[in-house]
Amino acid sequence: MTHGPGPVARAALVGALVAALLPTLALGAPPAAASSSTTAPRPRTLTVSAASSLTDVMGRIARRFERSHPGVRVRLNLGSSATLARQIANGAPADVLATASESSWSDAAIAGRVRPSGRGTWFARNRLVVAVRRDGPIRLRTVRDVRRARILAMCVRSAPCGGLGEVLLRRAEVSFPESSITRAADARATLAALTRGDADAAIVYRSDAVAAGARVRYLDVGNHDNVEDLSVYSIAPTVDAADPALARAFVAAVRSDWALRLLLDAGFMRPPGGRR
Repeated sequence: MTHGPGPVARAALVGALVAALLPTLALGAPPAAASSSTTAPRPRTLTVSAASSLTDVMGRIARRFERSHPGVRVRLNLGSSATLARQIANGAPADVLATASESSWSDAAIAGRVRPSGRGTWFARNRLVVAVRRDGPIRLRTVRDVRRARILAMCVRSAPCGGLGEVLLRRAEVSFPESSITRAADARATLAALTRGDADAAIVYRSDAVAAGARVRYLDVGNHDNVEDLSVYSIAPTVDAADPALARAFVAAVRSDWALRLLLDAGFMRPPGGRR
């Protein structure tokens, strides 16, 4: 009588068959990575043209926006609001525009590149200050003390900070000879003229003076000479933004509560009428 293999022999036979089949099964199975449906986000660049007085705070907002939007890189084009508006009006590519003055915004709106300004685009205000080096000899009690400066740093007249600076001096009844004024393209460059020693005083935005930290002391003009807060910041997507939805998302981020906290910490003020 013929008997089949015993239990031990059967176990050995099954083991041999499994060992023989494993290479075949491995070859036929898809790689583990192929089973994942996750794909890398499509890289996108968002170009934001922003007033130079926003340099630091806009950089922080952009980095947070990039973290919450994988694959997106925010490219900041910083400069005088008047220069940016002129670039936009002449067709320079930009997805979002943020200016420090209503007049610069109006120039871009007239060219048809952004919507007219107003409550829906405002996100901050700024105020002019008179700044001096902390280690310098000038002590500021009123705007009139700026007359003690041998060289005064101001923005060019075409920049919002330059035009407002002229208004400030005129209201304070301070006459400063043009030969004793050094002018820079924007507020940040104007402040740099002060901190590197090319001027004894500077008229800049409060946010720029705050950014300079311990290097400068400044007089908050609005608290001393009843000068109005004349600089209102507007932001909106351009009408031909490459990715309108992404541009709108960035604008919403800038006008969010967390961005407002960053702006206030940086020396800016709430937009007209506060937050809606």
